Amino acid sequence: MNRNWTDVYYDACTFYSWEPQHLRKPPRKSPSEDREALLRKTLKRKEVPLNHVLDFLFMLGAERLVIEIVAEAIGEKWSDTFYLAGRNHEERYSLPVNSVQTDFTFEGNEHLISMEMKVGAKTDSIQLAKYLYFHAIAERLGERPRRHALIYLGPGSWSTLWRDKRDLSYEARLEEAVQNAPEKIGRDQQRVDVAELKKMAAQIKLGYLSYGQLAEILKSVAEDVDRQSWEGGVAIRLLDGVIGDLQERELIYGSGVK
Repeated sequence: MNRNWTDVYYDACTFYSWEPQHLRKPPRKSPSEDREALLRKTLKRKEVPLNHVLDFLFMLGAERLVIEIVAEAIGEKWSDTFYLAGRNHEERYSLPVNSVQTDFTFEGNEHLISMEMKVGAKTDSIQLAKYLYFHAIAERLGERPRRHALIYLGPGSWSTLWRDKRDLSYEARLEEAVQNAPEKIGRDQQRVDVAELKKMAAQIKLGYLSYGQLAEILKSVAEDVDRQSWEGGVAIRLLDGVIGDLQERELIYGSGVK
């Protein structure tokens, strides 16, 4: 069954039902402090709520936005009919349980793109190796060969995204991910085929997009929208809402977006 935007809402509700600690009320510094405003401020610092906001954005606008995002992140224009796939990778690609969980996955007839978003957390070579594993399995089990890309979305720059803080190229990061890949993965400890990872590392396009760059893309798309039409009005509210959230979170400081 295909997902629609209402599924995104219920997915978020389900997540908070299973992990209610994300909605735990923060302590007030004084009895007069507005608890609701304090909770909202706390949520605006967390990654999970932003993930849900972007889930809505990509569910409703992937077909246009993904082409622009890929062009900005990897410098290539990939024309395709993209849609936001669900997160049921374990079922769809027969992956081991608890092996890989992408933030966003975009599928097309000729392309498979995954996206990992960060706000305060950092990434490492093990996480990159898991993404390579996902793309390798998807390529092996797919009906046809596809082009692959992994895009990181975060504040700051590519080098500040990494736990080790080293300023390495995309190619060096891919090589290191293969070298540091776990021998087994998932709850069932399925063995990882290193040769398959090497093949995918040589094929996949790796890229980085800052939240400021994302906001610029949304602003550019909004300028092309017919604001007088019903569809255009809906699109503008969607795009402006996400840009506003990124601004409120101070994730696009210095991007030029106003």
